[in-house]
Amino acid sequence: MKRQLTFLILLFCLTACNDKEVVDQVNSQATENTTDVSTGVVNWVEEQITLQFAVDDFSVSRYDALIDSFEQENPHIIIQVKSVSDIVAGLEPDEAVRRIAQTSDVFDGRTLFGANWQQLALDLTPFIETTPTFNREDFPANLLEETDGSIRLLPVSLNPVLLAYNKTLFAQASLETPRPGWTWEQFHMAANTLTIRNNEETTQWGLVHAFPGSLSFYTAPLDGWLVDWKMSPPRPRFDDPELINAVRQHTDLYLIDKVGPDGSTTTAYNEAERLIAEEHAAMWPVFYTELGRYAEMQDIGVVPLPTSKQPETTMVYVNGFAISAGTSHPQAAWEWINFLTHQLPVAEGIPARTTTREADRSWQNTDTQIREAVMYGLAYSFKYYFHPVNKTFIDAVTDILIGNKAVEETLAEAQRAAANMSTGGESVETITVEMNEEKAVADEVIRVIFIPHLTSDTQPYRLAARQFEQNHPHIQIDVREASLDLIPNIDRGGEKGDCFQWSATLAYSQEERENLLSLDAFVQADSALDLKEFYTPLVEALIVQGELWALPADVTPLIIEYNKDLFDVAGIPYPQMGWTTSEFLEMATALSMGEGNTKQYGFVPEVVEAATIAPMLSSHGARLLDTSTNPATFAFTAPGTVAAVRWYTDLSRTYGVKPAFIMGNAESLEPGSGVIFYFDERRRLIQGELAAMWSRWSNNDYGHLQADTEGLTNLGAVPLPLNPGAQSTISSEMAYFIAADTQHRQACWQWLTFITTIDASVGMPARISLAESAAYRRRVGAEIAAAQIAAVKQMEQLDPLVAQVQWMAPGTVWFYRALAQIVNEVMPVEAALDSAQDTFDAYRNCIIDNSAYQDIQLQARCARDVDATFPGNFSFTR
Repeated sequence: MKRQLTFLILLFCLTACNDKEVVDQVNSQATENTTDVSTGVVNWVEEQITLQFAVDDFSVSRYDALIDSFEQENPHIIIQVKSVSDIVAGLEPDEAVRRIAQTSDVFDGRTLFGANWQQLALDLTPFIETTPTFNREDFPANLLEETDGSIRLLPVSLNPVLLAYNKTLFAQASLETPRPGWTWEQFHMAANTLTIRNNEETTQWGLVHAFPGSLSFYTAPLDGWLVDWKMSPPRPRFDDPELINAVRQHTDLYLIDKVGPDGSTTTAYNEAERLIAEEHAAMWPVFYTELGRYAEMQDIGVVPLPTSKQPETTMVYVNGFAISAGTSHPQAAWEWINFLTHQLPVAEGIPARTTTREADRSWQNTDTQIREAVMYGLAYSFKYYFHPVNKTFIDAVTDILIGNKAVEETLAEAQRAAANMSTGGESVETITVEMNEEKAVADEVIRVIFIPHLTSDTQPYRLAARQFEQNHPHIQIDVREASLDLIPNIDRGGEKGDCFQWSATLAYSQEERENLLSLDAFVQADSALDLKEFYTPLVEALIVQGELWALPADVTPLIIEYNKDLFDVAGIPYPQMGWTTSEFLEMATALSMGEGNTKQYGFVPEVVEAATIAPMLSSHGARLLDTSTNPATFAFTAPGTVAAVRWYTDLSRTYGVKPAFIMGNAESLEPGSGVIFYFDERRRLIQGELAAMWSRWSNNDYGHLQADTEGLTNLGAVPLPLNPGAQSTISSEMAYFIAADTQHRQACWQWLTFITTIDASVGMPARISLAESAAYRRRVGAEIAAAQIAAVKQMEQLDPLVAQVQWMAPGTVWFYRALAQIVNEVMPVEAALDSAQDTFDAYRNCIIDNSAYQDIQLQARCARDVDATFPGNFSFTR
């Protein structure tokens, strides 16, 4: 899975509080005491304290159990979790860091870094010295103190950078596997020996980059002396002769020895992942948290980076917590973060405390060699600082490697740039943590909980919320992460929202509509909203039984993308808007050639072909849902369906213009091959220019799922071809709903009408003005935008395979099974569809006899009564 290492570079200028004065204050804070006259004992009554605790979005709900446990032990302290994304939304980086300290008593230390920590965070040394049970030796010595001797961050988990290696390749080269403490010379020899070339082609690399930005880890041992942190301001040392020699030593690995690819782009990253997976890479850097993924691929070993002149050679990302210099409750904050270090960490990595780590069963079960490498690395570790000076150095090394720049001149330029940075601090007011905003305005402000769909990036909504609040100061929008359980309108903490985003199909369930608010009254009362500002098919899809149940958010129509170069070579004109299914087949046939692994296909579908089949069948003229009867049924044997299915399945079995992937419901055409095979195969065909046309279903980049066109530049796009007289159907529409039981109906309406004017969703905006704007064309490309708009304009209704009445869902299993039987030539077209229809009819009769339209347990029983092989993992909900 694609991993991104984001270097957050924040620069701030704040003055420090006197930490000792703050700690001393706690003894005089708001405690009221009484004396028991019978014993003379003083009874202390502790003040109720609320601590503002800021963490990243993905961790917010993970602290619930820890908070409950802590509050039971400390009933006078309440922990109130705040999202860092909410705090910093819309702020510049330098403002964001200060804002975190102003709005929280305790915060995730990864948001702060480097020599300026003392201006935001308390020195924890006085707390440690007054806590008899605190043992400094329980933490790695190099990772507790800052360079000035203070302790600003209490570590909770550690993520060291190690070196993974392929044991098989070492054995084939008759090389002894590396051990902790190995030298640079041994590492250099191994990298050269394990690099194998065949003439001009390198068939095996000694060293590759396993993730973006990893070039910097080969210079990681330099980090401890890149900057003199004890000087004020800190002084970069890029012009130090020893450092220059060390940089040359590292960059020569790629420029002279050529033991590894020297790229640092996403393309290079994808190539490195392929080399590792295919066992053409001998060594690569890796985070501790990534080891499990590579261990699943092959027999790997793990070792710390080789030793050099500097004793600290293992770079560690430290996850922990700091206390704001402006907190009013320093002792309570200390008790909270000290408590957290004794628990299994929420953040990735191994527990920072030795005692916590040794009590962790997962650590005890970790491979002995990995534990040995980690422990050696921690003994010779240093903490990485997300400081702008370090980023300048990393950029300089990258310029040397991929920009063909000289070492001395590049580092001299970086030295000048780093020296000019403002690494000091300006005099400003002492930080004071603000009281909780929600409590402060509870009597005046309406707080609306909004939950975007699980597939959405919440950041655009958070930014939009801040913009909305500027014009609606009486409404506060609380954007939440959606539940991972795919339950509409539930956040990750199990709380319901006031309004939310979900698939438009939600409105098609009578049971679900009981939880929704009809929007007709709002539309009639709001003269500022004109539904004609949205694409008509998208609005009509949300009207059920004459009522509008949601506002359109976005749509992701299936379109066709194509390789113009392959059309040019074949001398075939590009497909045009309004093309037909006959023209599609003619082009696909002319562009299909060759055999075996080098065969060029005229068309490549989505990996799960259901996403391609449904809209293409409708474009050919099939109408699978028959509403002429009550209750509705599927029309699998209707003439239009039979003709469309024959046309689509013939693309593979008769014409050979399309590979057969997964028809649907996880029924692979090659049992045992695994889903990943199909994703890799689709990408190989498209990127290898063995696909002339292919379906495109999403604007989003789902890592290895949607990176298929990377590296291709001469591409075009058109909507699906249409059979004369046919209309395509909507592939996937998202919509904005209001919960029926919300106390903030009007506030939700105001927010939802506003958010429809913002391009915040993944797909094509439902508002005409947004979809046809220059901004949207820039986001997805002009040809894709034009194809999507044309696709929406030729739609007529929501796709019945997606928006069916819920109880009919099992029919898709039998339909896609029929398609697989046809393609595999197990059954002819008519026989396979007859079988699917008969099975569904029997299921439908069972539903009617038992009145099971809303009872999912009865639906499951009916499905399995008529089909003993019905998938056991099929979901009958939503």
